[in-house]
Amino acid sequence: MKRTFDETEDEVEASLQIIRNGQQTAFWRLMCDVLDTNIERLREIIINKFEGATEKDLDKLRFKLLVYQELRDTPENLIKKLTGKVGDELELDPYEEPKKKKT
Repeated sequence: MKRTFDETEDEVEASLQIIRNGQQTAFWRLMCDVLDTNIERLREIIINKFEGATEKDLDKLRFKLLVYQELRDTPENLIKKLTGKVGDELELDPYEEPKKKKT
């Protein structure tokens, strides 16, 4: 079953616990190490501009960097979303209607 993250308080707490537990696994720590290494390498390449790089090449690398960063930050972003601590980072979809509070 797909999660929509507009669940009851108990479901939200269960989701938060799953995410936090997942962050503590050896798998996720390894993923973060790999992503951090790739992020650092891409930053160096972008800053130093490899020989013959076009602006299009650099744009592709910047996009790849963004994807790696977003992937690495996914658990924290989900926690922020579920706890309502997104603040200025909240990206509202102008076509999405506000969720009504469940009673």
